[in-house]
Amino acid sequence: MMYNVLIVDDMEAIRNMIKRLPIWGNASGFIIKAEAKDGEEALVLFKEQDFDLVISDIRMPKIDGIELIKELKNISPDTISILLTDYAEFSFAKEAIKIGVFDYLVKPVDQEALQNVLKKANEVLKQRQDQLTFYYPEKYVFQAGKNISSGDNCGIDDIIAIEETIKLRTRDNPVKTKMLLEKLENDIKKIVIKEHSWLINFMGIKYEYKLDIWLMCMLEKLNEFPAVNNKNQYVNKIARYLLENIEKELSMNDLAEKFYLTKNYLGELFKQETGISVGEFINKAKVHRAGILLLESDFKFYQISYILGFNNIEYFTKIFKKIMGETPQNYRGKNNK
Repeated sequence: MMYNVLIVDDMEAIRNMIKRLPIWGNASGFIIKAEAKDGEEALVLFKEQDFDLVISDIRMPKIDGIELIKELKNISPDTISILLTDYAEFSFAKEAIKIGVFDYLVKPVDQEALQNVLKKANEVLKQRQDQLTFYYPEKYVFQAGKNISSGDNCGIDDIIAIEETIKLRTRDNPVKTKMLLEKLENDIKKIVIKEHSWLINFMGIKYEYKLDIWLMCMLEKLNEFPAVNNKNQYVNKIARYLLENIEKELSMNDLAEKFYLTKNYLGELFKQETGISVGEFINKAKVHRAGILLLESDFKFYQISYILGFNNIEYFTKIFKKIMGETPQNYRGKNNK
């Protein structure tokens, strides 16, 4: 297994010197995945991808090495950190150890010294991975996430079983229990959203709910739009595309061109597989998106109508009432209470 490394230093020459050392890859088990010129840029990279180890200079503009490590302890506590220092900064570097820095090296970086630190870091990461395999059944988490994504309610039972397994195996370590349950929540959400990115448009603040409530809300949305898991790949893709782009103007001509089908065939296929026309599906989706905007924004209904591509407010009000069973005004008033 290869571990990902991020190098952070405001001097390009230092970054290049570290990259040129013949210790990366199979020689150490680490590969340089990215580099940054300061702590601010490094934090942006951490939001986009995961790193197992970060090698950072202490003194940098904007966000220095110490502040970077402090921030990483909040957003990526498992990442191992190594600080680079000048001789004059020994006391500074020793202080950094207190905030959880794994080790520090003197510049210019000595190849053998870095190799020794990487060897120790590799052992720590491998030990963590071995523990994680026991405490956190990753394969079953992935399968549970896929089951839930397909709309299978049994996936909830699978997740409950995983939660109980984690609690049982970490019963003597409440900190680890909390950490692994949070990992479970994040992993399940990532798996589902990777499959159904359109859910973000239709869950609103419910997207931030804890896992148990989040799952119920998510399954409710999947049940409202079963076409997203239709066995026919065209229907499946068309439904997801419509939901992902629900605030855009959507026409049969555009859909036909995008999916390389004739308008007639596309329309007939969709209705045959779902029981409703493409137009009815779009209207239903726009109404449900309008419901989110009514409850979670200050927009007036006529503004929401325009956002969703309806210039005729009376017509959209009629559609809303038909699908929701009440007027937009009543819906906002009742649900806000």
